[in-house]
Amino acid sequence: MCLLALAIAAAFLVGLGDVEASFPALGALEGLAVPMGLIAPLIVVVVVGWGLASGDRKLEAVAARSIRGRDIAFVCGWALAAALVCGAIEALGLNGHGIAAARNAIGFAGLLFVGRRLGGGAIGPLIPAVFVVFAAAFGGDFEGRPRWWAWLVADGIDPFSWALVSGTALVGIVISLGGTHPLDGHS
Repeated sequence: MCLLALAIAAAFLVGLGDVEASFPALGALEGLAVPMGLIAPLIVVVVVGWGLASGDRKLEAVAARSIRGRDIAFVCGWALAAALVCGAIEALGLNGHGIAAARNAIGFAGLLFVGRRLGGGAIGPLIPAVFVVFAAAFGGDFEGRPRWWAWLVADGIDPFSWALVSGTALVGIVISLGGTHPLDGHS
């Protein structure tokens, strides 16, 4: 299922990556036009998160080996695969949003970790999707430029957006590793 999601995300980036979705502006005079290619990696992250949420919580809670560590590695592996595919798409000249989409794959994975930890497995995949809508609605300033925190729509080579995404992923991994949480089914 994850491989199919990766293939769909790649096809989405190549086929519809330059199509812009306009969102209503709730914090600016005009909404941001978000190239659909920038949200293509969300397909992979949501499918991975959904897959992790569909496990047997009781069985995972008593497993002899850390399921949590394997879950983290699984998410990181698929986010890296999505990032590499997106980067390759841009390197091959198939779409100019590949590097930004690669960055977003990492950011979406970080938000998935945070969502799984704070809200439980079923909530985890919703957090990156909610961020997409929030960033599109509130991420533009009064002149239609992305705000500093809206890494979703920042240029692919913007170093600050990469720092935000890296921080999000790191925080997500760290809080996923720590302690127990009654909603995540892991101890």
